[in-house]
Amino acid sequence: MLRVSYASAAAPGRANEDYVLAGPSWVVVLDGATPAPGVEPGCRHGVPWLVRTLAGALAAGIEGGGPLPEVLAAAITATMKAHGGSCDLGNPHSPSATAALARRRDDRLEYLVLCDSAVALWRRDGSVTVVRDDRLDHLPGGRPYSLELVTSLRNRPGGFWVA
Repeated sequence: MLRVSYASAAAPGRANEDYVLAGPSWVVVLDGATPAPGVEPGCRHGVPWLVRTLAGALAAGIEGGGPLPEVLAAAITATMKAHGGSCDLGNPHSPSATAALARRRDDRLEYLVLCDSAVALWRRDGSVTVVRDDRLDHLPGGRPYSLELVTSLRNRPGGFWVA
């Protein structure tokens, strides 16, 4: 049985940048990345639009049964196309989100995590296993990371990956 419960609240005075979507055998959690103050994102849409659009594209693909990395890649491509050429998607400050996907197939649970979103697996014996991408924890210099460091390592080998 797939049981989904969640809570999400926007930061005071801001639009909610998170999105949760579930179907009968799958769930998607997107955690939008709030842009750093004063940076030009090169995109007119914003993070709430990004997570809504990406969630819709994920929902369209996740039930098809393809491998989750391919489902996520296709959803990112569809979201990029939805910008309609009006945004500079090469801008390192463009809207982004972390992702966690889980899908039940027969007696297996498939999952994918991107950046620091996590999937918690509640096992039959009562134990919990948390699966997350810990690449942010291994960036040089320790937290808090500078904007310049994050910009230079975002979606790059040796750095970290976001949608």
